[in-house]
Amino acid sequence: MAQKPPELRPLKTTLDTLNKIFVDGITAKFIAEDLEPCEQQDDAADVRAIMEKKDYDVYGIITEGAIYGYVEREDLKSGPCRQYEKIFHPAELVSDNASLVDVFIILREEPRVFVLYGNAVEGIITRADLQKGPVRLMLYALIALLEVHVQRLIYLLHSDGSWEKLLKPVRLSRARDFHKKLADRNESIDILSCLQFIDKANILMKSQRAAKALKRLKLDKRESAEVFFDRARQLRDNLAHSHDVTTKLSWPKVIDLAVRVIQVIGGCEDIEANPKKYRPARF
Repeated sequence: MAQKPPELRPLKTTLDTLNKIFVDGITAKFIAEDLEPCEQQDDAADVRAIMEKKDYDVYGIITEGAIYGYVEREDLKSGPCRQYEKIFHPAELVSDNASLVDVFIILREEPRVFVLYGNAVEGIITRADLQKGPVRLMLYALIALLEVHVQRLIYLLHSDGSWEKLLKPVRLSRARDFHKKLADRNESIDILSCLQFIDKANILMKSQRAAKALKRLKLDKRESAEVFFDRARQLRDNLAHSHDVTTKLSWPKVIDLAVRVIQVIGGCEDIEANPKKYRPARF
């Protein structure tokens, strides 16, 4: 017998909540590294040797006491460093108070971004810095919130418990077994909550009742929806098991995924605010 989902209550965690944490609270300065400098007149070969020893790709260049440009290790050969100086481009600069999402968008195309503290460039963020705790926390929070919304959409569209018919029997059986174990420990939750993330995604993708909702989320094409949910699952697994964030996913894919997850969550919040608009005519 299908289990009727519990009545939905308003979510306390929303995109706005995450924005307050990861836009207002945790910003670029929390993952930036100091941009080590050299002088314009320093010998390029000597600076390159130091950079190789420290495994640095970029050094800042000091001009009249401030950093106005930089040099890349692979360019340095002989002569003074000023010969190899590159001036900062506005597109590769962010404020120390920039959101992690803003940093993400720049690093989608660039290998690094320079950080302004006031009017002075003093920091640098590379893609390697996206492995740090604040970024991993933000990504995990996004994926977790995505899963919550997928589950809530199933509740909204299958309040009669008919979602069970869309799940493979073996997957449903496993969920029921897990549900029983929790009940035996007096930790019972509904069966839908016992499913794995990918099971919930598959239910949503198979549901004819979800057609309008999936179109709103731009997940109405099965192939693109499968890619989206599979990458979300892979990213969550990487984060949960302390793996490299880019295991089986390149940085551009991770960054694109994070942006899409934000868009999908926003769409889910819109659907929940106007559920009648997205339910089938006969519901």
